[in-house]
Amino acid sequence: MKLFPKFILLTIGLFLIGCDNSSKTIENNLDGSTKTYRLKPSPIGKEILEAEVDFVCPPFRADGKTNIQFELSMVNNFRQNLILNSIDIINANGQETLIKSFDDNYLENNFIHLGIRNTEDSVILEPGRKGLIVLQIEFDDSQSIPNQIFHRLQVGISNKGSIVEVPFEVALIKIPNTNSIELGLPFKKGKWFYTAESHKDSRFITQGTPTYPQRFAIDWAYIEDNGVFVKEDMSINENYPTYGQELLAVADGIIVEIKNDIPDNVPEQIDVKITRETVCGNYVILDIGNDIYAVYAHLIPDSFKVTTGEKVTKGQVIGLLGNSGNSDGPHLHFHLETKSPRVLGGEGIPYHFEKFNQLKKYSFEELGTIFEGESLDLKNLNTEIRFNEMPIGNGVVEFE
Repeated sequence: MKLFPKFILLTIGLFLIGCDNSSKTIENNLDGSTKTYRLKPSPIGKEILEAEVDFVCPPFRADGKTNIQFELSMVNNFRQNLILNSIDIINANGQETLIKSFDDNYLENNFIHLGIRNTEDSVILEPGRKGLIVLQIEFDDSQSIPNQIFHRLQVGISNKGSIVEVPFEVALIKIPNTNSIELGLPFKKGKWFYTAESHKDSRFITQGTPTYPQRFAIDWAYIEDNGVFVKEDMSINENYPTYGQELLAVADGIIVEIKNDIPDNVPEQIDVKITRETVCGNYVILDIGNDIYAVYAHLIPDSFKVTTGEKVTKGQVIGLLGNSGNSDGPHLHFHLETKSPRVLGGEGIPYHFEKFNQLKKYSFEELGTIFEGESLDLKNLNTEIRFNEMPIGNGVVEFE
């Protein structure tokens, strides 16, 4: 839930205890006549690699494509190291059509060893260890999405002094129907900087069960038309145009929870100890129906315009954007998650905005330089109009 780049990596490694587990039953697009693909057995005669996808989100539209994003977890049940060389996503249509490959370079940069802060050999899974990787695949349209997919892992195993590569077919999953959730804006129209990359592998454990409530979370900061995001002294919240912006209900719903006792931070400082109770700062949770909650985090204390149990309408002001909790600068943290009595207890799900203009995109490396001054360079824009999509990556969008 950090906005500015030098703090983003801190968010990725934050693991908290959340709340009650949500149902992981989701509708899929299989009919009764669809046959289930049978994975090939382990080529070495015994199953040594445990691999699964716990939760499959509905496909969503972004960057002109239909996307699927999920987490593949693996456990080494062998007596020696396993070396992860590649992951192929295969259409389980009987013809085993290759959809996408993730090579060793992707694995080295994205594979996470759970319970270990640092490891020199990022693609080596030691005996008894568990690891995880976030995978995203794109399709031209929803009609191109297969009913089922599985994963073919190329794994290196030591054999008499040499490494032998062995293929494993694992984690057969059914793809749900395409997401149809369309939201109103959580804030006023205009230009907004966003980052949607720093939360997707944030793992929370709730009553012994892991979930990823923030997998589609986005951090938002309002910028002026000339690109200004801060004026003069960066240590004063009020100098940021985004600070104090009105936050709006994204849909009709009921306010189910409010937290309102966390002070605002001084920018680039954290003024409270970050725990499960303080990580979101002051927040509001809006039940928008169908067991889906909208979460707004880091609000200004005592800025709420609603009360718990109140029915609200789409576009109604619910509070003011602030800098409380696990936040290094004024911004809104927003995400949807499945039903849970308390914040960060469900599974994160995607959503769409009716229309926005994609003004700029930034790579992760570029984030380290774009905030060196007081404004973002909005010259030479290559604007792309997006309909019924959600922003991904990092960039600047405009809502009209």
